[in-house]
Amino acid sequence: MVTFVHIFDNLIDEYKAGQFGTIDEHQQQYFDQRSIERTLITCILSSTWTYEKATNAADVFLREFRGNGIGLNEDAIELLLRSNRVRHRFPKSKARQLKASLSAIDKIQESPVDFFTGFDSERLARDFVSTNFPGLGYKQSSMFLRDIGVARELAVIDIHIVWFLENVESLKVPNLSKRNYLLLEDYLKAFSDKVGIGMNALDRLIWASVREFRKMKRAKGCGMQYVLPLAG
Repeated sequence: MVTFVHIFDNLIDEYKAGQFGTIDEHQQQYFDQRSIERTLITCILSSTWTYEKATNAADVFLREFRGNGIGLNEDAIELLLRSNRVRHRFPKSKARQLKASLSAIDKIQESPVDFFTGFDSERLARDFVSTNFPGLGYKQSSMFLRDIGVARELAVIDIHIVWFLENVESLKVPNLSKRNYLLLEDYLKAFSDKVGIGMNALDRLIWASVREFRKMKRAKGCGMQYVLPLAG
């Protein structure tokens, strides 16, 4: 019987053999200001939505508000998020978060990449983002900093990673408070060192392995008997 560990180990071997890449191979493209804003918008919208829809919505948003000199008006942003072009689940709260976060990044006088790289640690940079950019918790802040090429040692802990930690590593994850997030991140860093995979690749490999494992279980007709906590 194929187990999760078998899938995961095979994926690690394929990664080490260079059969596929990760974000590290195309970080430089995000240094452009509009691309950084696109990443920020995507991270804010995807916290309660699918990443693909969030990316498409970010493109629509940038054309509407950042390409023609139109200012950031919260009501106008909400109307866009409610429209058939976007149809976000939470247009009101996301409109507020987008306006505040984009206003915050507008206040940064230098390149955002240079600004965030200037912190003494990646965790301090993430603390700044999660505190000053509404809509970004630790997970989304980690994703944002990673995707603009600033962070390499921050974990993006989602439900797939939590499942791995609980069901494979036998850890208990009662919640993802800041304290617990940091503890789990430390655990994942030690694990990444042990298997010889960087943090930027590790959680992506875990994510892919859990998805493949769930797909395999469903294909065997075990969907009703074997339920993984992976909704969303």
